[in-house]
Amino acid sequence: MSRHRGNDRQPRSGRWPGVIGGTFGYVLLKKLAADRHRLEVATAYRHRSKLESLLGPEIWTLVRDRTVIDFGCGDGTDAIELAKHGARRVIGLDLRERVLAVAREKSAREGMESRCVFTTATTETADVIVSMDGFEHYEDPAAVLDIMRTLVRDDGVVLATFGPPWFHPLGGHLFSVFPWAHLVFTESALIRWRSDFKFDGARRFSEVEGGLNQMTIRRFERLLDESSFTVEAFETVPIRRARPLHTPLTREFLTAVVRCRLRPRRRAVDVAA
Repeated sequence: MSRHRGNDRQPRSGRWPGVIGGTFGYVLLKKLAADRHRLEVATAYRHRSKLESLLGPEIWTLVRDRTVIDFGCGDGTDAIELAKHGARRVIGLDLRERVLAVAREKSAREGMESRCVFTTATTETADVIVSMDGFEHYEDPAAVLDIMRTLVRDDGVVLATFGPPWFHPLGGHLFSVFPWAHLVFTESALIRWRSDFKFDGARRFSEVEGGLNQMTIRRFERLLDESSFTVEAFETVPIRRARPLHTPLTREFLTAVVRCRLRPRRRAVDVAA
């Protein structure tokens, strides 16, 4: 195991510490974020395909007649759409049995149960692995990349996209009660504020439902460099209104979505042959 991967498996290593904390930070958050947790967050993909929006229309050609793993499938919406667009078999993976039960019910309701399976683990390999909105949540993203390599065939492909990254104005998800609030306040102050209306006992970002690992673009690139994959394509999609300001110097703060296409790295024995 490389030194970097060892560091990445220490959840608090290299994380943004925040500035305002303690009781003062908590009280200030309560005043600034009153009822913030009750606001409905509109989805940007309510009237269009999230898969096609993030991965492009070529996704349908790529998965046709193929075995596909939807890594972190949630309620199965994307997995079912992959099956409807011609994937021969779709395996939806998620650790949460609660959402898997919803996915199975939805698949049966839409007549896709013969082509979709939803489970917490599999030993099947796939031609294509799709991962959307996962890499900012995994507690151990390096280990996830290792797992993906065992599940994708040697001539297969991984399509991964996530966002917003940590330094995005809303990169703290729920904790971004205003732009960059998750960078202004300390983790302890934000968690204390959250505990006023969430009662799961979470004490850190990584322990909230879904988890948050403070994934930056630079850190993700480093993980890919040390993975068993070759990066075939890598793109940082800017916040639409900030596109003119999006540069290599500002991309950490002004990138809405990171997406990439990965191919299994050729083993030394294969190269020698």
